Amino acid sequence: MVDHKLLSVKIYLRKVDFSQKRNNKSRVYCRISYDRKSAEIALDYWFYPDEWNKNLELPINDESAIHDFLELKKDLMIIRSTLKEEGKKISAKRIKNIFIGKEYTNKQIKDILLTNAIEEYREYTKRNNQIKISTAKSILVKTNRWMEFIETLPMDEIPLSEINKTFLFEMDSYLANSKSKQSNELLERSYINHIHKFFRTFLNWCIYKGYSQENPYRSFKIKKDKKEEKIKFLVEEDLLKLHNHDLHGNERLGRVKDLFLFSCYTGLRFSDVTNLRIEEIIKKDFGYALKLKKQQKTGTGVYIPLLKPAEEIYLKYVNNDEVKITGLLFSGRTNQKVNVYLKEIGAICQIELNLTFHVSRHTCGTLLINNGMELQEVAEILGHSNLKMTKLYAKLLGKTIDKSMERIQKNLDNHFKRINKPGK
Repeated sequence: MVDHKLLSVKIYLRKVDFSQKRNNKSRVYCRISYDRKSAEIALDYWFYPDEWNKNLELPINDESAIHDFLELKKDLMIIRSTLKEEGKKISAKRIKNIFIGKEYTNKQIKDILLTNAIEEYREYTKRNNQIKISTAKSILVKTNRWMEFIETLPMDEIPLSEINKTFLFEMDSYLANSKSKQSNELLERSYINHIHKFFRTFLNWCIYKGYSQENPYRSFKIKKDKKEEKIKFLVEEDLLKLHNHDLHGNERLGRVKDLFLFSCYTGLRFSDVTNLRIEEIIKKDFGYALKLKKQQKTGTGVYIPLLKPAEEIYLKYVNNDEVKITGLLFSGRTNQKVNVYLKEIGAICQIELNLTFHVSRHTCGTLLINNGMELQEVAEILGHSNLKMTKLYAKLLGKTIDKSMERIQKNLDNHFKRINKPGK
């Protein structure tokens, strides 16, 4: 069908409320008209009325601005022609949106480069107040991994439109053969999957922005992580060994040990334990309890009565000068640095397991289950959103059913003893 509608572009001056800030100059506006509807674009150009030719819709003595305005009209006409070629609905508003970057033609989408989209996404996460600082930092680390992979590809520039299932397979293979910058060991599958998760979110953002039309993760299956094999925890013997070792009086290692043990007995994540304020530990009739209004990762609260070893660590530091100044029970340490110290501590204590801070949470989970706590209660303490992860601890131990049946048998034994008691 032939489109007989004409596109009209008018450039003109308008006095605005804040003209006084521009020495009473008028601002230049562009009005796009199509099919009896119009849309306006405010341009960053300012002129006095006697500097403007109304008939030509151009400034009188500004060659640079004249060139820009002629190019503007040309660009708007090209957008209209492109929309027509692509069979898309044409409107003044759509032409404006494409010009200012709110919408894109199919041709523009094909020309968007992956690296440019990644850089824009990085800036977006930095500016977005709803994204936590820790998440923004994590996104930066993950995007660095994407960029490292992109640099290995034969093409200098990769259009975003060419990201497909093959690209994801190649990235997965690259990551599986990449090493951690901290430990120099191959990346674990759980971390690789985390990188995939962030990349999938990025591609969804590209769709939202109009840069892309489809997410290849819909047909790409991320390899499962055998978490049963990945859950590492301290057996009670090693936990006791660590608890009792004085680390040759090394104060620096001693504080890291206490930080680690505190999490072993409370299950707190690193982000929560290093942001734990002393007023969040409250006195109770039975001793002390920890009450967090908001966990860093989940945003949900948690209430944890302190076991005696955790209580002793709290009392050890609560009156410390640094703690009084910062208000934090443990502060000034990064997860990376703590993991370096834990490796040293593990060697001193002759613990074969490679200690990382996350081992403390796993240790807490297995410790609680091993001592008869219900899975639902363990999930609440560890901040699990469902029982799926908590059940992995139980499956790993293989003792939950045994312990439950043992407890039931004791109850039955006591019941039958009362029934069979002489005189009954």
